[in-house]
Amino acid sequence: MTGSIYSDKAKFIGKLAFWTAFFLELFYVFWAQSDLIPLWDGAFWRVTFGLTMVKVLTTRYSKKEWLVFAAAAVLGVISWRCSGKNEMLRILAWVYACKEVDPERIMKRFFYCTLGGSLVLILLSVTGIFGKVSIFARFRGGGYMETRYCLGMGHPNGLQCMILMITLMILYLYYEKLNGKWLFGLLLLNSGVFYLTVSRFGYISALFALLYTCGLKWSEKKGWRNAALIVSLMVYLSCIAVSLACAARTNIDPPFWWDLNTLTNGRVQAAFQQANLADWTLFGSGLYTEPVDMGFVRLFFWYGWIPALLACILGLYGLYWYIMVKNDPAAVLILSLAVYSVFESHIVSSILGRDPLIFLTGILMAAGFLNRGGAHCVPKRER
Repeated sequence: MTGSIYSDKAKFIGKLAFWTAFFLELFYVFWAQSDLIPLWDGAFWRVTFGLTMVKVLTTRYSKKEWLVFAAAAVLGVISWRCSGKNEMLRILAWVYACKEVDPERIMKRFFYCTLGGSLVLILLSVTGIFGKVSIFARFRGGGYMETRYCLGMGHPNGLQCMILMITLMILYLYYEKLNGKWLFGLLLLNSGVFYLTVSRFGYISALFALLYTCGLKWSEKKGWRNAALIVSLMVYLSCIAVSLACAARTNIDPPFWWDLNTLTNGRVQAAFQQANLADWTLFGSGLYTEPVDMGFVRLFFWYGWIPALLACILGLYGLYWYIMVKNDPAAVLILSLAVYSVFESHIVSSILGRDPLIFLTGILMAAGFLNRGGAHCVPKRER
């Protein structure tokens, strides 16, 4: 039986199931991102989960890997039963399914699908075939009427977010080849889109990613690797601390909190009113379905302390590890999305195709991290 499960034919079926699920997840990203109403999402996730489990069951793992899988699965089931959300189980399947799949191919296809899907929606909207080009409404808590462009993405924030994701994937895939001209070009791209969308947090996160890239390259030349590590970890922890502080508030009376709430379009007030830290539980609750805008706050509120802390610890350790083995592109991806997730919740979603960090975690696990650890966890392209 063992031979039949791990035969070449079985592995082919497993990889076919993996890529089918991969493209379905990314297809759903743009289905939800457009003006179409997402339908059958529960059935859709069951299909992709089943496909990823086919890949898992046709892949060899060590005893240690199976033990970690079993423990995480138990936590995933508890999370699902308490919160009514099955994302932890689905993410676990995706992370394990990445084993024996070319890591560079995963990230390149993620990039090409994100770029292609965005271009299709933009083209359909500007040609008048499908989707809104712009929205004329009151933004930012009932201010004056204004026109902001979404170019088929449903909302201006969605357009800025997709440009941010494309920027981050370019930085990840072509990090070693990027020079000042390329970085300036990415700055112009994000600035131009920001002029159309006036979506601040996507733009700020893109600026951070570009500056952080320059900082890592400079620290590498100067031999300041430890300084870069310390600053990076402090920024990551600060993202979590700011999020917890916002959710722990009971009012915005002090000037600092009033100004921050104004700057974030009411996100601070919405966080402590809709998802106050006092209401967070160990594994979430099915009663908590408020669409909180702040990413880390949503993570803790929806899924509970234990799954959220595990995710934060994994992100922190991943950031530490990738910097230590000089995989700077991965560090840029992790920390930039952490900054973005303070006030935006794009990647904290049931739509897993939005989050490249899931696949980045799978790449780390697939490299044998649980069994051996070491610099071999860095893809050959980035060593």
